[in-house]
Amino acid sequence: MVRLSFSTFRERRELFVGAILSVAVGGAPVRASLLVLVATGEPRIPPGLSRQDEDELREGLVGAATVMGVTVFLAIFLAVFISVPRSPTPLPSAARISPSCD
Repeated sequence: MVRLSFSTFRERRELFVGAILSVAVGGAPVRASLLVLVATGEPRIPPGLSRQDEDELREGLVGAATVMGVTVFLAIFLAVFISVPRSPTPLPSAARISPSCD
């Protein structure tokens, strides 16, 4: 059984490496974007700012939250739907048969 497992691993090692890389590389943008999104959700405005400076700071944080929301969605989409390796599927036997010329 170990020999069968190891031979399967050797045969499909590119898929295993791809899966590990997609989890590592695909998960990092999701975590980073969520961290920034949470940080901009309830910001602490420093005391002593003028009303105009406070409004500009809040406006910038709203923009950052919007961009990070889109980035989280895009990162999840890439990590789940595009980065997941798929094993090649063979063609059905009917597709391999060439039609005869009459």
